[in-house]
Amino acid sequence: MIVGMVRRDEVEVLRRRGVEFLEMAEKALADKKVDLACFMLEQAAQLYLKSALLKLVGEYSRTHSLRRLVWELAEASKDDELRKFGEERRNLLSSLEDVYIMSRYFPKEYSERDAAEFLEIVRELFVVVGRVAGFPA
Repeated sequence: MIVGMVRRDEVEVLRRRGVEFLEMAEKALADKKVDLACFMLEQAAQLYLKSALLKLVGEYSRTHSLRRLVWELAEASKDDELRKFGEERRNLLSSLEDVYIMSRYFPKEYSERDAAEFLEIVRELFVVVGRVAGFPA
């Protein structure tokens, strides 16, 4: 779907925020601020997925579920690589999803290993989703 000027601007704002959250997560992880890095990685993934859905479909679900957003984008784009990514990484996506709630409302602490795994999956997600949405590399 071709989106109008207002939506195009919104697509770019969400995409840019996703990229910036990823960059800040990398810095937080380097500074050993692991919990903050994990939260920012979840936000990066969520915003990047929503920007891609907005670009391709014209809207996105008001959800925090990364698995649902991946599934919706895979369905809309009919992209087999994205569908496979969502299926193979379902458990890790679920864990990353939980960060949104756990880091805000519960005293859960994440390990550097958790953060490294989340960073890896978010980087992979950016590559696959970026290709599907036609975002700059």
